[in-house]
Amino acid sequence: MRLGLGLGMGVAAGPIASFVPTDLSGITLWLRAGVGYSSGTWLDQSGAGHNFTQASGPAQPTTGTIAGQPALVFNGTSQYLSSAASAFSGQTAGEAFIVMQLDADPPATGAGGLWTFGTGASDHTPFTDGVIYSGWGSDTRKTTVDPATSMASAACIYNIRSAANAWSSHLNGTQLFTTATNSVAFPSVCVIGSGNVAGSVFHKGKIGEVLVFNRVLTSDERTSNLAYLGSLYGIAIA
Repeated sequence: MRLGLGLGMGVAAGPIASFVPTDLSGITLWLRAGVGYSSGTWLDQSGAGHNFTQASGPAQPTTGTIAGQPALVFNGTSQYLSSAASAFSGQTAGEAFIVMQLDADPPATGAGGLWTFGTGASDHTPFTDGVIYSGWGSDTRKTTVDPATSMASAACIYNIRSAANAWSSHLNGTQLFTTATNSVAFPSVCVIGSGNVAGSVFHKGKIGEVLVFNRVLTSDERTSNLAYLGSLYGIAIA
């Protein structure tokens, strides 16, 4: 396993040699907007084959850029992608990273639904009050916080960890929320671009990259992943 360089406080990560997320074991999803997206199909680069698709043309996200890198653009009203059934439902723990940027923070009514990777109530990242309500990898949605950093001012890295009796969320390397009350759960169908499987709360903004692991990473592994994403998208990591 090749680990990247450490991160300086408050500065964007520097070059990280040849590290890529697939150097780490347990990766179950790696989506990059500049690789493998065409006509509503976003191909998984992890090797696990967990592609995300959308058959309806009007519901397919379009392409754009985020921090100078390719991104998928979601309109906040109808566009989302879904996984194959049971792609992640067997996971007993997980950690995720997503490079994203909102059009507005807080979002308008009906927006803020970044993704669906839990079995509780609808995800809002954030809701119209600015607070993130998330149950990623859990059977219960958590009421977390209104981040001090705007998720619309620039590209950011949102990171969540879910294990038995442990759940936490982080923005650009800084912890937002943590709780020891958690039961791990993943839905039979996961969604990117909507906060619920029904498709009624949508993401309005951009997504550049998504990483999911079937375990919680070590501190060194997480540092390498954050350095990789921070360097690529010019994001300062705390």
